[in-house]
Amino acid sequence: MVPSLLILTDFFQAANRALDYATNLADPLGARLVLLHVRRNSVLDPEMMRGELSNLSREAISLAMSSVARQLAVPVVAEVGYGRVAAAVADAVSRHHPELIVLGRPDYSTTPAEMVETTSLDILRAAPYPMLLVPHTVVSSAPPSRLLLAVDGQAFDLGEHAGVVHRLLAELMASLTVLYVAAHSDYDKKPPRPWKR
Repeated sequence: MVPSLLILTDFFQAANRALDYATNLADPLGARLVLLHVRRNSVLDPEMMRGELSNLSREAISLAMSSVARQLAVPVVAEVGYGRVAAAVADAVSRHHPELIVLGRPDYSTTPAEMVETTSLDILRAAPYPMLLVPHTVVSSAPPSRLLLAVDGQAFDLGEHAGVVHRLLAELMASLTVLYVAAHSDYDKKPPRPWKR
């Protein structure tokens, strides 16, 4: 089965930057992109009430998806999901089994903290898969050459995704730094537990 990366798009700037990043990541991995747009048209959706969702018709979404897919330099499958994002992503994950879910993170600097939805956490609860959040401030869309893993002393295991992480590290030739995060008093009391591969 051809490996894939699942990338969410709403056609806004943050999603476009994440798409550039995912495209450059897919190339060295020999992966295809699964481009997913979730059409959320419930009047009760909090983001719809704030005017933060694209309110495109089905025809406009189809044209936009076709246009984006034609411009990509890697194989792509374009899909439209409906309803809540987490459920639509879980459905796409169950069918495509991506190695990674890629999301763009918009600029929330002017949005009150209580109004920022944690879409990534909702997705992880519905579809616990490795996820890459690409911030809106990303300057380069080149694949990463250094990765940082922060651990807190609790047991940690990549489980069924260990192979994917090893493949990403090998294909990208990226270096991995493991950072143990703890208060000084905690570190003095007990050393960090070893990371299980």
